[in-house]
Amino acid sequence: MDLATYGQNFAPFGVPETLVKLLEFDNKVGDFYSSGFELTYDDKYGIMTYSKDPAFVDSLFHVGQANGSGSIYAIWRRSGDLSENPIVAFGDEGGAQIVAQNLVGLLRILTYDAEPIIDDEKVFYYRSDADGQTSGNQAFVEWFEQNFKLKQVRTDEEMVRLIAEAENLHGE
Repeated sequence: MDLATYGQNFAPFGVPETLVKLLEFDNKVGDFYSSGFELTYDDKYGIMTYSKDPAFVDSLFHVGQANGSGSIYAIWRRSGDLSENPIVAFGDEGGAQIVAQNLVGLLRILTYDAEPIIDDEKVFYYRSDADGQTSGNQAFVEWFEQNFKLKQVRTDEEMVRLIAEAENLHGE
């Protein structure tokens, strides 16, 4: 996807630098790199399935698909720089949950290579040994660790802690 198309998700703001870097990686790798995740353009249609309230819709900026069945990730702009605002996962069958403190936190979650399961009460990421690794995940983990100087998420317990930290910081 080109930057101009993807950038429409963030009007009237620009694409956060973290996502510019991810888009460059995405275009180079040419394959999936985290289970169910894909950078996508959306004209806020997915967000408007939750509410048509303009204040609500205008505070959310589509990042991409969160799983293979229609859940999405969005930045919830509360103030300031988009890249430092919380990330919300909207479930394809309902539910909306904060999953990350910011964009870098979302990328760290993506290193776990698991799709979110989102309902009205919680979000969790489950991965079994039978799932295998997404073909581009190792390249993504290396890129992430090099660019952001953070380690990949390796356990369910780490995922639970990261989500709890985001919820504690931003509320449920």
